[in-house]
Amino acid sequence: MGADRALGSARIGAQVFTETTRDLLLTTFEGSTPYIRNAGGLGARGFGVTVGRRFGGVVNGSVTYTFGQGRRSGSTRFADVAVTSVDDAEFHDLVARLETVIDWSDTRVAALCRLNALTDERSPSQAGPPRTSTATRFDVQLTQGLPFLQPLTRADWEVLVAVRNMFYEASQGGFLDELAVQDPPTRVVGGISVRF
Repeated sequence: MGADRALGSARIGAQVFTETTRDLLLTTFEGSTPYIRNAGGLGARGFGVTVGRRFGGVVNGSVTYTFGQGRRSGSTRFADVAVTSVDDAEFHDLVARLETVIDWSDTRVAALCRLNALTDERSPSQAGPPRTSTATRFDVQLTQGLPFLQPLTRADWEVLVAVRNMFYEASQGGFLDELAVQDPPTRVVGGISVRF
């Protein structure tokens, strides 16, 4: 649940969330080969704050900070994967987005950078300092419209090229899904979108 408010060219938002999954699909990589395993249940709850602003007429930017707690359920455990190696953890997640649209050329450039840290909550009986695992994700996309094809085909054409190490699309908001992907490789993806 969230709320947003516009303040001139700026905006501020806040949200609280709870997300739970059973039979979480954990994806790990050896080189570029993915391995998918069942990792039991996982839940997260917390809150987030977003601050955004429009700069001039062409650039939008925002920063979102999220804090919460995660809890695993079930006996499945993979010691080498942060999201399944602890039963209870706190997480901090910082996402920065920047987008610019150049209307006269029908070009859009969007960049996203995501940093998160997962720290286990150790009981007083456990020895040693708390363990922290960090991860960085990024997604840089260039979308180029092809307006000269519209009169010929009566369809909207776009070419997309992206460089990313995010496993899911940046617009897909599943928090636990992205955390359940360990060390995704950097990929260059592209395609053509046609809307009739």
